[in-house]
Amino acid sequence: MRKKLLACLPFVVAACGSPHEPCQKIADASAKKLITDYFEAISSNNFEELKNLSTPDYVLFEDGLIWNNDSLINAIQAMPEAVIDYQLVDFTFEADCNGTLIRYVNHGRLTLNDTARFDVKWLESAYVKQVEGTPKLAFLHSSPIK
Repeated sequence: MRKKLLACLPFVVAACGSPHEPCQKIADASAKKLITDYFEAISSNNFEELKNLSTPDYVLFEDGLIWNNDSLINAIQAMPEAVIDYQLVDFTFEADCNGTLIRYVNHGRLTLNDTARFDVKWLESAYVKQVEGTPKLAFLHSSPIK
């Protein structure tokens, strides 16, 4: 009987696996910096930085439309006379071992042709995940505040 138990021991050890490494959560400050850097890249038309800050499969849900970085860049380039500034406030963070869910309010100021100005507020949520040890924006959802 004892030999049978010893024979089963390698299978029991293999089934339990090796101990997991401690979870490396994304710090709130890093997640916030990523989001603010992404909107700064939009404001400055820094399209390479947009792509660098996000995952290759990044998706943006904006007021009922589905976007990615390429469609966002095309929309920005179609309005070269537009200038937009963002102020992001009221952040909340929920981090786990897979990534960080962020919620915040986005105050945008859009100026067209240096004359017409529009102020817009959005409720936004974003998901940031680690890609090869670097936080990247994977998803953003934006709804205008009515």
